[in-house]
Amino acid sequence: MSKTLKLIAPWVEHLCIPIRNGANAHTLLDFNRFRYRGVPKTHEIKLGNVQLLDRDDIAQRMFIAITGKEDVSPATKGNIFLAARRHFAFCDAQTPPLQPLSETAYVKELEYNSIRQRRGEIKDSTESRKRADLSSLYQWQDLSIKNIKPLKIRHSGCSQTEPTRGYSDADLKLLLPLLRSIFKQLYQQFIVDPQLHFQASPNEKTMVFSWKGNDYPVSGGASKIFYAATFLLSYYTWSNSTVLYSLRRPQTSTHAISSNWYQMPAFKRRAFKTVTVELGDHGRIEIPKYATQFFDQLLIASKLVDPSPNGLLLPAYSYRSKKVQMMSGSLLNDFKAKWFTKNFPMTDERGEILWPVPRRFRATGSHLTLALKSTLEAAILLDNTPRTIALAYSSGNPHENDLMNRDTSQTLEQIVRDRQSVELAKQKVREAQKVEVLAYEAYIRRASPPTRSAHGSYCKEPRGAMAEKFTSRARAHGLITESENLACADLIKCWSCGHQVLVESVTDLWCALSFRECIEESACLHIDNAHYKKNFGEALAKIDLRLKQLSPKVVQQARRKLADEGRHPLWMDIDSVNIS
Repeated sequence: MSKTLKLIAPWVEHLCIPIRNGANAHTLLDFNRFRYRGVPKTHEIKLGNVQLLDRDDIAQRMFIAITGKEDVSPATKGNIFLAARRHFAFCDAQTPPLQPLSETAYVKELEYNSIRQRRGEIKDSTESRKRADLSSLYQWQDLSIKNIKPLKIRHSGCSQTEPTRGYSDADLKLLLPLLRSIFKQLYQQFIVDPQLHFQASPNEKTMVFSWKGNDYPVSGGASKIFYAATFLLSYYTWSNSTVLYSLRRPQTSTHAISSNWYQMPAFKRRAFKTVTVELGDHGRIEIPKYATQFFDQLLIASKLVDPSPNGLLLPAYSYRSKKVQMMSGSLLNDFKAKWFTKNFPMTDERGEILWPVPRRFRATGSHLTLALKSTLEAAILLDNTPRTIALAYSSGNPHENDLMNRDTSQTLEQIVRDRQSVELAKQKVREAQKVEVLAYEAYIRRASPPTRSAHGSYCKEPRGAMAEKFTSRARAHGLITESENLACADLIKCWSCGHQVLVESVTDLWCALSFRECIEESACLHIDNAHYKKNFGEALAKIDLRLKQLSPKVVQQARRKLADEGRHPLWMDIDSVNIS
């Protein structure tokens, strides 16, 4: 195509191309817009209320330069197109108008952005990004900017860059139950008759969501299932949103604790490499049953919407076109703005709007990792560089930070004023605030993975109130000194404790079944059946009750392992059981 070809029609189709932008949404790059004053929108050009300028050759050069770049991603092309749009609009708005892509226009726009930054209208990180995009635009046009040195520009770096805020524990307790309920309820209605929902019109309400005694009619339910699933998956995996959008369904899965429950490869665009997204491999097993059930149901729903062998894990169904499309940031934002926030308005402790954001779930995972481990381990987990972790994923939650700073200052004040030890000072602060645990201690507890017990279950509060009772009993029997503390290890009472977590893992259940069988075998060591029931009757009933609440398939696999391989090494014989 000739770079100087005059265009006859007001709008020519070949200058308009579709791309997928950084939010994974389809958008149009319409280079016809550069032919008109003010860079009007496409529909305004077609209506005719626009002023045509002598810029046909510039528009075509822009088209060739941007679309012809084969070594950059579509998202980058979209960013440079936006920079060009801002540049042309800026030039046309000046009096007199400036010639786009000229040295004068370059200097004037940089000075304009610098003035806005100094006034506080834009952050200096935004000014730096706009400067970089404008420089790339000129370079893509083979226009040299090396010798252009504006005099009125103050380079201030990126001191105003705001790291991504993580969610506090209170935030998660508001968001996660709601998201889980949305997914679970809509999923159960969807699988009954998928075609009913596929064939519905965009505004036809074919589902009902119930929450806290209220019913909410739902339209577009087949899509809302996957909107909620995207946020839940970002919490379970701590992955980038763009990585989640491109995930394909895994072919195999395993619930063994020794391996990841699910692994899925995905291409990370900016890093230009393939990463593995893992579910359940963060050393944290807070809600494993929810996680595995959620993912099993997600696979079923995904296959119903996109049955192709290599189908998307998170497909977005378009009710207008009746087609499957990729998940995108714009779709999630529409879901939050038009339905989620409208029906379930929430605010955090600082009074700001609270809604789900994938990168904030990712930041939460980083903060929890940094609480107990190094920046390097957090970088490996999030597949980022340590520098990126330090800049973008290490600030914590502002409200929790304020509470920790308050507790720290009050504790230090007690130490200096009363000349007390740290522990006594902490206790006085707890009493003054009427709380059992200080903010930082609560944060560390939340960040710590559950402790694995000898009988195959886990404990979320190994050093809580039960641990204090366990320690007191040990001291009373002279087993430990006054300065020593023990974690709770009451394996019998564990089955009646609300802090116990039982994972749907064949290996863990094999250990639990071995423990149960050992208890049964110990009946011969008791005086009579009444003595046996007194010691272990309640524990056996609780174990059986917990096993009934788990997946029958996984429990059966554990029973088969017990029959084939014998008991777990920790519970080989009845000598492992203390009946005192």
